[in-house]
Amino acid sequence: FLSQVSHEVRTPMTSIRSISEILMKEPGLDAGQRQRFVSLIHRESARLTRLLDEILDLSALEHGERNWANAPVEAEAVLLRAFDVCEAWARQHSIRLVRRSETPEAVILGDPDRLCQVFINIIANAIAHNRNPDPQVLVWSGLRDGPDGREYVVEVSDNGEGIAPEYRSAIFDKFMRVGGPQTAVAGGAPGLGLGLNISHTIVGKLGGRIALVDGPLPGATFRISLPLLAEGDQMRDQPRASEVSS
Repeated sequence: FLSQVSHEVRTPMTSIRSISEILMKEPGLDAGQRQRFVSLIHRESARLTRLLDEILDLSALEHGERNWANAPVEAEAVLLRAFDVCEAWARQHSIRLVRRSETPEAVILGDPDRLCQVFINIIANAIAHNRNPDPQVLVWSGLRDGPDGREYVVEVSDNGEGIAPEYRSAIFDKFMRVGGPQTAVAGGAPGLGLGLNISHTIVGKLGGRIALVDGPLPGATFRISLPLLAEGDQMRDQPRASEVSS
């Protein structure tokens, strides 16, 4: 763990130090170069923050230190919020991000911020690892029958390289980083490889499931299934506390 974290943290730290030294030692840089270097420092700082946030988040979830109050949540509204966050990033990477919904509303019991975190993680992964010349990401949502009744289902599909069959069973393990069939192993792609593990943990705490499935596009498809809240429970205004523990 320490070796993996040290390697990932060292890269942005080295970039920040190198660029800041250039800014200090070369005061004659033109405005364009200076702005470019400042932007790079900001980007690498944000990257470093994300890495540390993932480490802290995982540690807190595993030790039962993340408590949240579950309440009736309009899941489609949360998905739209996550979609809006990812849409700007998709535009920057010239990726066509499409949303298709087959349900006007779906009420579940959960925490909107945590659920949004899961949706953003999955959509952002589909955007980041898509190397198709004409990249596409499809976000579908609807209602289906599950093992214990009706469920709210979200599927995120891409037309990238996909994930090789031999790595599918370990995709939610810690430090598993996805970068296509040849690199879907620990150490495959940038980042710590904790996003899917954290998402898997959160979905489990919400009483749902997340899985890698066959989908409408030739790349990877992640399916998130969450139990619908019964109509009688939807009428209750009092949230219920849910303690997150391993």
